[in-house]
Amino acid sequence: MNILFIGDIVGRPGRDLVQKGLRGLVERMKELVAARVPEGARIHACTLHTNAPDRALNVADWVQARYHCVEHWIAEAGPVIGARAGPGVVGLCWYREEDAK
Repeated sequence: MNILFIGDIVGRPGRDLVQKGLRGLVERMKELVAARVPEGARIHACTLHTNAPDRALNVADWVQARYHCVEHWIAEAGPVIGARAGPGVVGLCWYREEDAK
C-alpha cells in the first residue's frame, strides 16, 4: 500500500492550501502518484471521496487511463476520514501488482 502524507500534497498549512484550492490539490496528488508509479503499471486502486462523486470520477478516469488497473473501485470514505477531511475531498489508494506477491 502506498501512502502520500497530506504535507506532501498541501505543502505549508494555511497559505498553500488556500492558494492551490481543491482542484490544485487533486492535480498535485496526481503528480505525486505519477512520480511513484510508472505509466502503464499494473495496479489495484480505489478512488475514495467524501461526498464528491464527480471529483472522484475525474480521478478514477485519470488513473484508469494512465495505468493498467487490474481492479478499481470508487467508494465513499468512511466516517473517520470524512469527519477529519471534511466534504469534497478525494483520495487514491493503490498498490502495484508485483508488490502483491
